Amino acid sequence: MATTASGRFKPWRGPAIATGSEILSYLDEVIAEDGLDDGIRYLHRVTAASWSTADRRWTVEVTRTDTGERAASRSPWTASRSTSPTASPGAAS
Repeated sequence: MATTASGRFKPWRGPAIATGSEILSYLDEVIAEDGLDDGIRYLHRVTAASWSTADRRWTVEVTRTDTGERAASRSPWTASRSTSPTASPGAAS
């Protein structure tokens, strides 16, 4: 079963085909209005992700873009740039 994490629904009020800056502005609004900043790791670039069937966990390695510091975390799910969860391989949806 996939897990989702989200805030309230805020409809898009911009043009049907939006520019990147319009989309980012909308996302900034939603993040600020719903207090989602605490759950977002800014300035982190994913450098590797691997699934362990035995552990049923993802290991995600990241590098901070401002300091070069490297770190890893383990979780049963991952989130993409759009914060949509990615189900574990073989998980029911």
